Amino acid sequence: MSSPESPFEAAERPIEPRPVLPSGIEAGLVAGLAVVAVFLIQDIAQGAPIRTPSILGTFFIEGVEAAHNVRFAPGAAIAYNVIHFSIWITIGAMGALSMHRVEREVSSWYLPWIGLAVLLAACFGLDALMTNSGLPRQHAWLGALSGVFALAGFLSWRYPRGFEIVRRFGQAG
Repeated sequence: MSSPESPFEAAERPIEPRPVLPSGIEAGLVAGLAVVAVFLIQDIAQGAPIRTPSILGTFFIEGVEAAHNVRFAPGAAIAYNVIHFSIWITIGAMGALSMHRVEREVSSWYLPWIGLAVLLAACFGLDALMTNSGLPRQHAWLGALSGVFALAGFLSWRYPRGFEIVRRFGQAG
């Protein structure tokens, strides 16, 4: 019976070339769409299909007071989605870059964990912002976590070797 491969042994296998930026864009789009799906389902259940992006877009463009009084604002919803997908694509590109680096340098195994910690800290910051503004936030965490899980799932699929190194690095010794 052979022992499981260590992360160091995994790092010695040849890497199949893949462009990082397209992978990052795809990862960001997948994550952004996961968040959109959660918001859309929640909003449809409440009878207002674009309520969440309308509120958030108005909040970012016009401020808290205007956001409290909005229910349906297609222009604000579009602006929010431009911001939303730009952020997720940036996060996806950074995630793909860190996983790409892990595949090439095992000593970089900690980079995805730092990225996850920063992403979760940003989620807590946005939650605090929503709480302090008095805006509805009941499904914001569900949306954010669906985006994080979708991003992680996509990157683990796209960079299986890097994911295995990150996952198993603590077992090396």
